[in-house]
Amino acid sequence: VLPVFGYELSEHDEVRKIIIGDEINLSIKRAFPVNVTADGKTETVYMTEGTAREALKKAKVTYSDEDLLSISPDEFLEGETDLTVKRVTYSTDVLEEVIPFEIEQRQTPLITRVGRVVTLQYGANGTKEVTVERRLIDGVEVERTVIGTKVTKSPTTQFSLEKKKKG
Repeated sequence: VLPVFGYELSEHDEVRKIIIGDEINLSIKRAFPVNVTADGKTETVYMTEGTAREALKKAKVTYSDEDLLSISPDEFLEGETDLTVKRVTYSTDVLEEVIPFEIEQRQTPLITRVGRVVTLQYGANGTKEVTVERRLIDGVEVERTVIGTKVTKSPTTQFSLEKKKKG
């Protein structure tokens, strides 16, 4: 009956028949697309009414309180909408870092040649383990926080002697 009166329907539109006495009224709710993007995929769902939460449910997309939504889950959708879910995850990593050794050089009159340096003890770098918590959005690191440091090998200071400068 509707095409006779110039109404075209999509498969997602809702038509309701309301009967009042001998009179039949039809109500048409037009569907609008909601493009839901999550986990590298976009799915289009059609709605005639509802919230962003309902659109996510219809698209079979779950989310946690940590995830970032482009629209509040309780926001009522009224027309074509793009809704994006960015996944927030955390990882803890232990990184090994070098602790550079220090050089201590003393002047002495015992060395007779200018420019000559005698090394009494060679230096050696140390190492430390740094525990970091990384915050990732859709797999990309956006924040790094150091949550602990542990020295695993202390550095050894290098000691040297050189000719005492005049003056």
